[in-house]
Amino acid sequence: MTAGTGRVQQWGQPIEEIRVGDVVRIPPNAKHRHGAAPATSMAHIAVVEQLPTGNTTNRMEKVSLEQYHTACRRTIDRRRATRDRSLVTVSALIVMNRPDQLRSHLLRARQNGVTEQELSEAMTHLAFYAGWRSALTAVTAAREVFEKK
Repeated sequence: MTAGTGRVQQWGQPIEEIRVGDVVRIPPNAKHRHGAAPATSMAHIAVVEQLPTGNTTNRMEKVSLEQYHTACRRTIDRRRATRDRSLVTVSALIVMNRPDQLRSHLLRARQNGVTEQELSEAMTHLAFYAGWRSALTAVTAAREVFEKK
């Protein structure tokens, strides 16, 4: 992916969200579909081999709007669940004062859609429950992670 946010799905497999920098490999002759995520655009570079017929691609049937929207709802629900699990994991690591593990999970949480603002709010909120020492340790770890991006 070179720009935007997209979706790719091989026949019979779950839909995957793809972002800038992602590389997707589709095996030869695998039926699949790909395109932009809802309300976004996407750009990508595709490398394809020429088929014995001289074509590089076999176009299949179009996806109906109903199929597209149903798939989008499932993907959004799955994405939200992953995002929420990331936030819970980060919160648990803050409470347990585990900065070494927290660094990698902060990065993963960002990749899963948790914003820096949301992580900052979680640290502030948890300071009252886990103690200021744990929260300040988490803030230090978060600064290191966010400055490296």
